[in-house]
Amino acid sequence: MVVAVLFNLLVPEGWRIGVLRIEDVAIGCAVSVVAGTLFWPRGAAAVVGNDLADAFHAAGRTSRRRCGGRSGAARAPRPRRR
Repeated sequence: MVVAVLFNLLVPEGWRIGVLRIEDVAIGCAVSVVAGTLFWPRGAAAVVGNDLADAFHAAGRTSRRRCGGRSGAARAPRPRRR
């Protein structure tokens, strides 16, 4: 699919439009990295990690509720937040 999109970009205007698009994407990525560093100087790993843990626990509760506890697995304790 990526090849088809790049081919579609290159054919009507030539190879220069493809280079321009790639430069635009690279500049956009660099701006995103700088903005992320300014907003989260220590990183977002703790926030994302807690949110991901909550999502996994919610999915586990939902699957236990839907399956009616038929898996026979012991209930895992929830980790403490810091």
